[in-house]
Amino acid sequence: MKLSGQLFIFTIEGQRFGLDLEVVQRIERAAEITKVPESPALISGIIDYHGKIVPVFDLRKKLKLPDKELSAEMRFLLIRTESKHLIIVADVVEGVINVPAEVIMPGTEIDKDLIQAAIVRLADGVIFIYDVEKFLSAEEETELKKVLGNYKRQSPSP
Repeated sequence: MKLSGQLFIFTIEGQRFGLDLEVVQRIERAAEITKVPESPALISGIIDYHGKIVPVFDLRKKLKLPDKELSAEMRFLLIRTESKHLIIVADVVEGVINVPAEVIMPGTEIDKDLIQAAIVRLADGVIFIYDVEKFLSAEEETELKKVLGNYKRQSPSP
């Protein structure tokens, strides 16, 4: 994963995380999530965002952090890459920072399911940068596409 040098920073359970700014499409106030039966465990559900069904990825669960009930203070991060359109729920949005190349260290594998793209060491702490493309395994991607395809067919037309 190539970083643009600008990172979008957010926190979950007080831990700082970052995504390349280029993949963050929009930030919205958290809203009700519709549960979808038989969806992968890492998908909290879906939302209808301007007529598009978008899955909500549970980064808390992926990182083995405690569950937390959705609140109005939380934010939805709408993420779009060439192959993915999803939402991540953040406790707090910190904003965008410019990151000089010399403070970016290559990521390390923290478990078999999630790979850090990079680690940024700043005076005020460490930020873990993740590659959105690697959030779901190939099996989870296939399962999600199947479930979302079934859901779209069952949904009433506007």
